[in-house]
Amino acid sequence: MECVKKSRPFRFAVRALRSLLAVAGAAAVVLAALQFTSLPWKAYSRLAEDGVGESEGWTPTHILVLGGSGVPGESALMRLWYTAEAAREWPEAPVWMALPCDGDAAAQAYADELALRGVEAERCAPQACGRNTREQAVALVQDLESEGSTRVLVVTSPEHVRRACATIRRAAQEAGAAVEVRGKPAFNLSVDEPPPGEAQVETEVAEESAPVADLGSGQVLRYNIWSNARYTLDATREYVALLYYRMRGWI
Repeated sequence: MECVKKSRPFRFAVRALRSLLAVAGAAAVVLAALQFTSLPWKAYSRLAEDGVGESEGWTPTHILVLGGSGVPGESALMRLWYTAEAAREWPEAPVWMALPCDGDAAAQAYADELALRGVEAERCAPQACGRNTREQAVALVQDLESEGSTRVLVVTSPEHVRRACATIRRAAQEAGAAVEVRGKPAFNLSVDEPPPGEAQVETEVAEESAPVADLGSGQVLRYNIWSNARYTLDATREYVALLYYRMRGWI
C-alpha cells in the first residue's frame, strides 16, 4: 500500500513531463511551418510602422540616428547610410547621434562614417548618456525643450521604429514638450533593387558573353526560411520589449 502511494507522485510527474514535451513539440512544428509563410515578414515589417508615417510635405527640424551595434556593425552602418540619405534630402536639419555614455570614440566613428557619405562634420552632434531607448528619448526631449516646437526624424533598425517613436512621444508628453516624431526604418538593401535616391541602372549583356548556369529556383529552402527565422527572432524579441515598455509606462 505504501509503495502505491509513493508511486503516484512519480506517475503524475511523468505524465506532466510527457504533456509538456507534447506541447513543446507541437509548438515547434507550428513554428517551423510558419517559416514557409509570409507571416514572419509581416510581423517584422509592421514594427517598422510608427503609427503615424511620414506626412506629405513634413520637414524635420532634426535628424536623430539611434546608436546600433557600433561601427562597423551591420545595424549601425545601415542606420548611418539612411541617415546620410535623409541629411541630403533635408540639408538644413542637424544630425544628432544617440550614443551610450562615454561614447566619444563611438561619436567620432559615427561622424567619420557620415563624412564619407557627404554629411558635414559641423552638422553632426553626439547625444550622450543613453543606455537604452527610454534614456535616449528623455535626453532628446530635454535637449529639445528650449527649441520650441520641433519635428524629429528618427533613423533606426526596422524592428525598432515603433518602440523608438512611441518612447519619444511618451517622453515629450511627460515633459510637456512640442515634439513631432516620424520614423525612418533602415532596411537592409536588396541586391536586385537600387539604393534609395538612385535610379536603377540597366546593363545589357553582350551576345557573345557566356551564359550563366541555372542554379535552380529553390529559393525557399536555400534562403527564405533562414530569413524568416531571423524575422521571427527579431520580431519576437521586439514585441516582448514593447510589452515591457508598456508595463513600465514608457510608451
